[in-house]
Amino acid sequence: MKKPIEFRSLVSRLRMRHFEFLHRLSLELNLGRVARQMNMTQPTASKLLHEIETVLGCPLFVRNRRGMSPTVEGQVVARRASVLLADLRATHDELISVQHGSVGRVRIGVFPVAVAQLLPALIARLDERWPGICVALEEGDERSLSLALSEGRLDCALGRVVPAALTPDLAYLVLYNEPSVVIASADRPIAKASKRQMHEQLSQYPWLMPYTGSASFNMLSAQLANLGLQAPRVVVESISVFVTLEMLKHQHLLSVLPKSVAQGYAAEGKVVMLPIELPSTTYPVGVIYRKDQEGSELLTELLANAQQVATATKRDRSRGLMI
Repeated sequence: MKKPIEFRSLVSRLRMRHFEFLHRLSLELNLGRVARQMNMTQPTASKLLHEIETVLGCPLFVRNRRGMSPTVEGQVVARRASVLLADLRATHDELISVQHGSVGRVRIGVFPVAVAQLLPALIARLDERWPGICVALEEGDERSLSLALSEGRLDCALGRVVPAALTPDLAYLVLYNEPSVVIASADRPIAKASKRQMHEQLSQYPWLMPYTGSASFNMLSAQLANLGLQAPRVVVESISVFVTLEMLKHQHLLSVLPKSVAQGYAAEGKVVMLPIELPSTTYPVGVIYRKDQEGSELLTELLANAQQVATATKRDRSRGLMI
């Protein structure tokens, strides 16, 4: 059996340029394009790949008629190269943030379900713990934020936990359950329909949803099936609450929002919540993070503060402070 490469050898022989090269090659799968991007000749790029493979002791890419394809080892190394570069970018951004007066920078992905309650309270707690900290937010859905986490572009994500959608490098902490509700524009006929009429109209309306197969879509499909109705016909896909409100105002559409979010807009008269509450236990709200960050001070603080916010939220709900 081939003797495994020693870690110290990797540290002393691999450079950041190697990792940038591997990251670009995994995306382009074409040595010529990567050579042009990195301002080098193609023979130099070939030599650089050979140098990396020699250090690691295994082939990382093989040539084919379409260009190049990664080996199993190449996939592993390229993924880790992407994470390493993302961490370096985060270090660069945090350093600049500190030089401009901040005490640090944390990158949080946000699902719409976390915006109304969890996110504001968590940011307030983080600011108490680290006054002046900069919180960079990225809104997305299960697919985009999970990918951003795996690639090291986020420190954690707040939203619905869909275990089947998570890759093996990700872990999660469940915080609480948050129901979702069906919403419509207040001036639509379905908003004033009887319960029987409403159920009949549900299958006739087109829907705006994050995407087919999302947690919201699956919860809605299950509830419609319980009513003997077909799965929703999605004609517009969006995770933006603003887009949802505007589209519902101008188009005959139905959509789904977390109950805590929908209540605020219903109170303003922008939407009507139909009497169809989607069960939330299948996809609870939680914090999703990379396993290799477990034990770090930042993640430990994030998880501890998120748990405290969740405990306070559940306590307030039980006292009737939140409907």
